Amino acid sequence: MGATQSDVKRIDPRKEQLRRLGNKYPFGDPELTKLIRTHRNLQFSRGSSDTTANNDFILELAVHSLHSDCDTAHIANNEANPDVKLRDTKQDARERKKVIQFIEERILPANFGYALETAAFVCNNQITQRTIPETISDPFGEDEHLDKFLDGVSRSGRKGGRAALEIMFDACVLMKSETMVNNQPRSVGSSDMIDLGYRLSIASFLLSSEEKLRTEENDAGSSFWESFVPCTSKSSLSSLESLSKSLQEAEEEMANQQQPTFYASASSDTIASKKQPLEKHQVSLDAVTLWAERTAPLFSATLSTFMHYLLFPDKPYPPSRTPFLFPELGEHGSAIFGRGLSSQLFSFACMSRSLGGMWYRLYSSDHDGMSFNRLSNALLGYSGPTLVIIREQGGGTFGAFTSSTWKESADFYGNNDCFLFQLEPYTTVMRPRMGGSNNFMYCNPEARSKGYDKLPHGIGFGGTRTDKPRLFISEDFDTCFATSGDLTFVAGALLPPTKDGFARKHFEVDSIETWGVGGNEVVEAALGDRVKQRKIFESNIRKARLVDKAQFLDDFKSGLIESKAFVHRGQIDGRANNDDDKET
Repeated sequence: MGATQSDVKRIDPRKEQLRRLGNKYPFGDPELTKLIRTHRNLQFSRGSSDTTANNDFILELAVHSLHSDCDTAHIANNEANPDVKLRDTKQDARERKKVIQFIEERILPANFGYALETAAFVCNNQITQRTIPETISDPFGEDEHLDKFLDGVSRSGRKGGRAALEIMFDACVLMKSETMVNNQPRSVGSSDMIDLGYRLSIASFLLSSEEKLRTEENDAGSSFWESFVPCTSKSSLSSLESLSKSLQEAEEEMANQQQPTFYASASSDTIASKKQPLEKHQVSLDAVTLWAERTAPLFSATLSTFMHYLLFPDKPYPPSRTPFLFPELGEHGSAIFGRGLSSQLFSFACMSRSLGGMWYRLYSSDHDGMSFNRLSNALLGYSGPTLVIIREQGGGTFGAFTSSTWKESADFYGNNDCFLFQLEPYTTVMRPRMGGSNNFMYCNPEARSKGYDKLPHGIGFGGTRTDKPRLFISEDFDTCFATSGDLTFVAGALLPPTKDGFARKHFEVDSIETWGVGGNEVVEAALGDRVKQRKIFESNIRKARLVDKAQFLDDFKSGLIESKAFVHRGQIDGRANNDDDKET
């Protein structure tokens, strides 16, 4: 007998929609469900058709995302107290709205909401008139505009750094001109691009730490949030300017190579054109991409992280993606960095994933004194990644990042998870060469060999033992130097040039700091290893002392060592024998 119609399983339209969208976009079913409801709420708020893009888009997106949580709470009839959950969710929505308004008004650049919506979510630089489907009460119906919305969210945060950079780049163009001309090479101001990334990083920090910050706000008062407004001090602006200069150098390098420029917009295919000179301080998308790959691989994650915590505030960041984590100094101060969300820390967080999250100060010359013994003691045995930062009297700030355990050795050691950097007045990262030497790090105090090894005594990175390391901090801090090239790291100046433009080699340390980095868990484990190493060292010293004492007693008893305590007895015996001889 053939199968009857009742035997055929009925297809659940909700599951079918999630299956189709899940195959197309990098979201799980819970995320897709929330995004579908967010899109539906956004359509409802704009009437029967979407209006033109506006500056309230970010606030709308956040609020309607929270409203989708309210929908979830409302339909959760199997819960014990659904009304309580709904009330709590609405309270969270009101609190979150205040934070988003502050971010839009005081943190992000003007017109960013309009620019983001146009660059990521709108076709042909205009909002397409969208008629709400007749089955709008069913959020899982087919909707081509839903696909565009999901595609915009994907490109903003889940489709890799290149896609996020393109949206950031287009947003910068739109914030200046409010239109994008098709088939024309586009450029943005290097400082505008850097400023956008910096502001997005602060906004991401506020969104990811929102619950904790609300508690601190109750203790600090109404002026609490003002401390997060991007600083316009000279030191803060100089660090952003250093990043901007490095981005301009990438554009100049590409111009010299005469490579074709590739550009795209939401309404046109990718087009190649002959490289055309740009106005001063303007950079192309290709230059931004090249610069991000070499100097700031986490720069694009500022947008990705912002979008995640905007839409999914209660969800952890996807383990397959790398978030942008603003460095936190905790209770430790710094003579080199300024305020908590300083632009210098932003620069470091862009360089490596290991430089985000919690830092722990291991040594500071301003706090611990200019002492090599204290510097080496802080490093030796520490098993986690470390950052050595030097500010020299010539105005430069530079140093090195390493991920290997510090130890005393006459030889170089370490691995290729390290780099040298110049932070100011130019931001440059010198990573290990492909196929280069393995002279990564070096720590050789004079006490190790009593000076008999005739090798450089101090801490170094790159270079060789005979010709001396590329970056070297001597034990006396008087003969420190840094060169621009070696066989381990790519070429690049660590020191700023002289006023006449000549390269420098020697420097005088103004301040030096070492930090344990990598986040709470990594730092705590590395500090624990350092404690164990110190205990082993102290135990070995005690054993050595006991061995020396026992050996001394054995030598004394055997007569190998004469005791001055009994010399007078011999002298007395000698005189007595002499007197007896005289009497006889």
